[in-house]
Amino acid sequence: MKKVSITKAVRIKNQRVKPFDGDRRYLATGGLVHNKIETDIVTFETKPSRADLLVTEHQLIVARMAETNKVLLIDKNTQDLIVSTGFLVLDVQAGWDRDFLYHYFVSDFFQKQKNRLSIGATQKAINNERFKEILIPELSLEDQQRIGKILNRSDILRQKRKQAVELLDDYLKSVFLEMFGDPVTNPKKIRKAKIREMGTVFTGNTPPREILDNYGSFVEWVKSDNINNNSHYLTKATEFLSEIGSQKARIVPSGSVLVTCIAGSLSCIGNAGMADRTVAFNQQINAIVPNSETEQIFLYAQILYNKELFQNASTNSMKGMLNKSKFSEIELLKPDTLLQRKYSSLFSRTESIKQKMIAQSKKLEDQFQVLMQKAFKGEL
Repeated sequence: MKKVSITKAVRIKNQRVKPFDGDRRYLATGGLVHNKIETDIVTFETKPSRADLLVTEHQLIVARMAETNKVLLIDKNTQDLIVSTGFLVLDVQAGWDRDFLYHYFVSDFFQKQKNRLSIGATQKAINNERFKEILIPELSLEDQQRIGKILNRSDILRQKRKQAVELLDDYLKSVFLEMFGDPVTNPKKIRKAKIREMGTVFTGNTPPREILDNYGSFVEWVKSDNINNNSHYLTKATEFLSEIGSQKARIVPSGSVLVTCIAGSLSCIGNAGMADRTVAFNQQINAIVPNSETEQIFLYAQILYNKELFQNASTNSMKGMLNKSKFSEIELLKPDTLLQRKYSSLFSRTESIKQKMIAQSKKLEDQFQVLMQKAFKGEL
């Protein structure tokens, strides 16, 4: 298949922001996740210096940074945005289909070229000149439109499955609030208890790294990266301790709840995960081993849905730091154990359905990637 310079398909457009009155929506690169955007409201006086590109309907924006797959088609709902200079703003040229181009920019075919051509000491990114070196398959407009429609249909299916998974999480939260109310305002006047009254609290540690025998394959050593709100359970650790190291570590059993209490960002304070196995953990984490009157899932759900309780107790407003003493004093709801179990049972059943849907979603994702490969190899 013949390949041509990307400049035949798109042209870089740098329309700078001029003084304006009132408020505007600003999209930073971090504000684009898949096709969802989160914007900040800025004035001309308060906008950051990077908020300096205008967009119009029918353009595409592509993140410049290496190892960053962020692409957005600008439509009527986003044409008023100011976007970061961390994006390339692209005009589509005659003879090229926007949907085809969107999927190409999302594909590994484009992203691998972008990564290879990116430069920079700290954050590698592609500049305008190197962008022009990227190649794209040259297809007739008719073929582009056909491929764009096929990929759009497949993409819609996988996005709907992802949305269905998200709706299950929303359902669990709504049921929690219906049964127990907001733990902060406590409108149902449910009995409260301090965390230390709901279980035993432990702060993790790091066995001395200079002693190599402390590390091995005996027990997982969990870090805050393994406490991910996209998964209710701890993800698998990349480092393990040896049997010798485990004797110097803090270890908790399956059934515990682990919470990030020291982080580089305040937004990470209160991230929680359930342990479904015995694990060791580092000093950035506090763990709760629930007592007989506290259900693991119910305890976890309270933390998951009310991170602000933990962030507000943090002693460092910029980075986030919540020590064991303050952590242990935080008050949570403590309803009757039978009511906790009722919610936990519903949570478990819903999570089982969710895992099946995630498996189906992965199949759709794999099928979509196969279609992408065929499309840009000229086999579709």
